[in-house]
Amino acid sequence: MSDHITATIEELQAEIRPMEEKIVKTKQLINMLCERAGTALLYPEAELTVQDSSTKISRGDEFFNKPLNTCLKSVLTRLKAIGRTPATAEQIYDLLLLGGYDKFPPKKDDAMNGLRISLGKSTHTFVKLPNGAYGLCEWYDMKKPKAKAEEKSEDQPVEESTAEPEANGDKKEDIFDLNGKAE
Repeated sequence: MSDHITATIEELQAEIRPMEEKIVKTKQLINMLCERAGTALLYPEAELTVQDSSTKISRGDEFFNKPLNTCLKSVLTRLKAIGRTPATAEQIYDLLLLGGYDKFPPKKDDAMNGLRISLGKSTHTFVKLPNGAYGLCEWYDMKKPKAKAEEKSEDQPVEESTAEPEANGDKKEDIFDLNGKAE
């Protein structure tokens, strides 16, 4: 995007803030009138404040050259702050691109598969809900998976291997040659 267009967008965004503040004040007034009349409030609490700009992805380079999990956590945290969580992989993908994340493969299908795999592998941070959307484990009081070393109780001694290396010096794990073929 050219500098001129970027500057114009920033000017227009600056004009939006006072409009949003006026809308919020009007919604607050309407809720106060509803309360006074004894009727149900028309606007939820989340709509009665102007959203902080820290919850918005405002720069096109915000996620440039940053680790994926860091960016994912930032996106989900911001969505939670504005009441739009959990999020689908597609929503997360779009926001990452908007923020300048550049490490996805060129094909969207490949990028989406990689994103879903990353979200699925990081079970200590992210959780996939039954509806297919993703959130942060900390929102759902999820217990972090125990490390394998922690699974053994302290009263059980850890057995040390007494096996001796093979006589020819080859390691037992080396069953593939350099060409990736099984020996």
